[in-house]
Amino acid sequence: QNFLVDWIEALPPERAASSPWLLYWLGTAWSGVDPARARRHLEQAHRVARHCDDHECAVMSAAGMIDSYFLEYVDFNPLTPWIAEVDRMFAPDFRFTSVESELRALSAMIVGCTYREPDHPHLDQSAKRVAELLADHPAIDVNLKVTCGTDLMLYGAFTSHLDAALRASILTVPLLSDPAVHLFRRMFGWAVTLWYATCGSDHALGDRAAAALMDMARDDGLHIAERFACILGYYLDMDRQDRTAGMRRIERFEGILMPSQPYEVASLANMKAWHGVYTGDVSLARRHAAEAVRLFEAAGPIPHTINAYLAYLWSSLESGDVAASAEAVRKLSLMASGRNMHWGSWGVDAAEAIQALRSGDEAALLAGLERLFGQPHDTGDY
Repeated sequence: QNFLVDWIEALPPERAASSPWLLYWLGTAWSGVDPARARRHLEQAHRVARHCDDHECAVMSAAGMIDSYFLEYVDFNPLTPWIAEVDRMFAPDFRFTSVESELRALSAMIVGCTYREPDHPHLDQSAKRVAELLADHPAIDVNLKVTCGTDLMLYGAFTSHLDAALRASILTVPLLSDPAVHLFRRMFGWAVTLWYATCGSDHALGDRAAAALMDMARDDGLHIAERFACILGYYLDMDRQDRTAGMRRIERFEGILMPSQPYEVASLANMKAWHGVYTGDVSLARRHAAEAVRLFEAAGPIPHTINAYLAYLWSSLESGDVAASAEAVRKLSLMASGRNMHWGSWGVDAAEAIQALRSGDEAALLAGLERLFGQPHDTGDY
């Protein structure tokens, strides 16, 4: 990386400024170190590439922009306009010059759409294509392979396509011990593995992922790794119904979070809200769920916002706040109306069944239960 940066920056400024590919590689070199600096080069690369009609470089630069925002993991709203730019790769006459370039663009599409446009018509297609390319090209760079596998796991876990996440974990987890894997790529790999393990109730894999994150925090000074271990490990603890361990995660995270990071502040509020749900403490859930919703809506990740609204719906329903319950149902119905976020509708169905039970409406209760339990919890495909 240092050699590439030094070489490009040693060129006459007008030479680099007029070459979209030089700007692209300069931005890519900075992505894992200084994402904000990377974006300055990538945005310029995209602008020059569009001016030069270099369609591949324009797509790759847009994909780099998505990757840089994801690596920061702070604000996901800026992903949206770049999704449309990466989507240009699906034009009938578009061609990539290498498998590696196609994988990078497809992985960016997966991340961007999962967080911001989960029912985008090319999301599932992108996931399927990445899986095919990884199977057909086993000799690709290990860091690219880890990136693609991590993104597939994330897609599968957040969209409830757990079979896809399982296949991705089988590919990715053994690679995370390879010393050639860059530190941030390894950290995100273990973090997403921890979330997938929680969704799939694979407690042994989850414990392994959480321990790996804690080791990275201690041995490599990568403190964000411990923060991910706290956030995601909390839900693993609660999946195994270990309330004491879960509360310890909350307390530890509250002591080390970065108050300037909206995602982390939102995550703490959401953990406390869900602790109220898990323990039946309506006042605790009620106290923190609205804040979690507000903060996640500001930060922009749709799956996280749905998760926060589910806690908000439960606490509103249990506290008898009809207006707040109705608002939560309305928002969840909008966000979870498509195929990939359909898991958000389960909370709506459960809430309506509870309301029918309490009002003595047997027909509405049976209809709600049929909707709730008649839905598949995992499609088993892409």
